[in-house]
Amino acid sequence: MKINKRRTGTIGASKDAFNQLIELIGDKPIGDYNNVDGREYRNALSKLPSNRTKNPKYRDKTLKEILSKDIPVKDRISQTTQKLINSKISGFFNYCLDEYPDYVGSNVFRKKYQQVSSVKLKDKKEYFTDEDLHLIFNPKTFLPYIFENQFSKIQYPYYFIPILAVFTGCRIEEICMMRVKDVIKENGVWVYKIREEGEYGEEETQVKNSYSERTLPL
Repeated sequence: MKINKRRTGTIGASKDAFNQLIELIGDKPIGDYNNVDGREYRNALSKLPSNRTKNPKYRDKTLKEILSKDIPVKDRISQTTQKLINSKISGFFNYCLDEYPDYVGSNVFRKKYQQVSSVKLKDKKEYFTDEDLHLIFNPKTFLPYIFENQFSKIQYPYYFIPILAVFTGCRIEEICMMRVKDVIKENGVWVYKIREEGEYGEEETQVKNSYSERTLPL
């Protein structure tokens, strides 16, 4: 796992967030941002359209020009995206609070968002019970369904990935990146070693964070 490194996409998203803040609130000494700035920023953020840099209606306009229009609620960025953008600003201010308290007295961009689910109650899915899993993975039905399915050309992954997910608790991405050399025997037990390998930016395997690197018994 590469520590203290950021991928190109992450760096670009952070730059966009700070450029957006400066355009909306203004460029000033970091200690001069106040609670009013924080509220105005979050309020403006909630009214911006999604994918504005790709939408021909908005991409050539300034943020203030966009905010002067009444953007339909359905076209605005989601609360999840708002939280993601604001977290980049808030995270930077938290860092400054820890490292440079003489310059920053508080994090004016810290905000607790009420969790709102976009899934309708009738569409919410329940967890599988043990009985459900036994029914799904019944060898008499699961095996023929995978290998005798005329619409499935690649049978083995569809067979093993769900089974490995059930017994290891791995993410689907972690199972799909499994290599032969990652499955080894340790102290008489076959294990799957999940790790990140490869040069930065050209990793052969990737993990979500340092805690995701682990060894699982099979």
